[in-house]
Amino acid sequence: MDPVTHMALGAAVGHFIGGRRLGWVAPVAGAAIAILPDLDIFWPLPERAVEFYTVHRGLTHSLFFAPVIGGLIGYGASRIHRAVRARRGRVLADDDARSVTKTWVLLAILVLVIHVLNDFSTVYGTQLFAPFSDRQFGLPAVPVIDPVYTLILLAGLFIAWRRGWSRPQARGMTLGALVLSTGYLLLALAQNERARDLVFADPGAQERIVTDYEVTTTMFSPWLRRIVTRESDSLHVGYVSTLNPRAINWTRIAREPRAEALVDAALATPEGAIYRRFARGLIHPHIVEGAQGDLYLRIGDMRYASPGAALRGMWGVEWPLSESADGLVIAGEGLRFMQRSEANAHVLRALFQAKAGQANDVF
Repeated sequence: MDPVTHMALGAAVGHFIGGRRLGWVAPVAGAAIAILPDLDIFWPLPERAVEFYTVHRGLTHSLFFAPVIGGLIGYGASRIHRAVRARRGRVLADDDARSVTKTWVLLAILVLVIHVLNDFSTVYGTQLFAPFSDRQFGLPAVPVIDPVYTLILLAGLFIAWRRGWSRPQARGMTLGALVLSTGYLLLALAQNERARDLVFADPGAQERIVTDYEVTTTMFSPWLRRIVTRESDSLHVGYVSTLNPRAINWTRIAREPRAEALVDAALATPEGAIYRRFARGLIHPHIVEGAQGDLYLRIGDMRYASPGAALRGMWGVEWPLSESADGLVIAGEGLRFMQRSEANAHVLRALFQAKAGQANDVF
């Protein structure tokens, strides 16, 4: 999820856990703690290093990270809380001090756990069991940016602020926002199953007798799903609205025999092994020509793709190629690439038209 969403969710969880005892400090602390796992994006790595895929949403997004680091943060925050009160001449009794410590520790741990589970609800996924495993786990519920989900949380926080952070009614508002937002995630996940049913009902898919396919999310809402089908000689990409289904407009991507022949060698490299675990199978190999005429094998991550230049993946790994007596061979280290997706008013309008099941010339 995006930072604003994580902070809103952290503030809501923090307020519900500690609002009665900590007042306005609880949502502020919850928002601050919630952003900590995403500081992994600042880990010092070369700009195009493939290791980025295992560092981001890695150890800091583990279920083991939250209890340990959250417990330390919570305990440290409680000591600061008590020290500030003592300086003001308001020393807490032993029972109250223990209660404050428990509140802070529980707040910090739950905020971090919820951050992990929130990212788990996206296709990108997270390494739930790092450092013991770097396997990615994720659910195709919502995209990494979903304004509706975020607005539910912000609305609950706004009402809680207006009611007064320490009042029971205010905690009821943040609890309501947490329940509604969780319900929204479950509703969004159901759209993936709805899209799977629509694939089998689509005439174009029926003609190809589709059996191997993946369903992923698209940006800004869960109502439009990207479908990628895999056949022996091609892939087909289509988009379907679960609000107002129409016949899917499929785009055929022919498989490239030269690229397919190099896949095993590429994925056997250290960079390929990392990428194979990260992308979890939905990849497309193809050969591109660089600015100087050099050839590269690209393996795009088709979980994140869009019509146009990024149809074969917005990111992935590419390897330089060279000619040999046996044809093209891998000739160097694999590096991370980004393929920018076109984003303008026309594309955005088409995106929301597609989500509503309306005809458009992009999706």
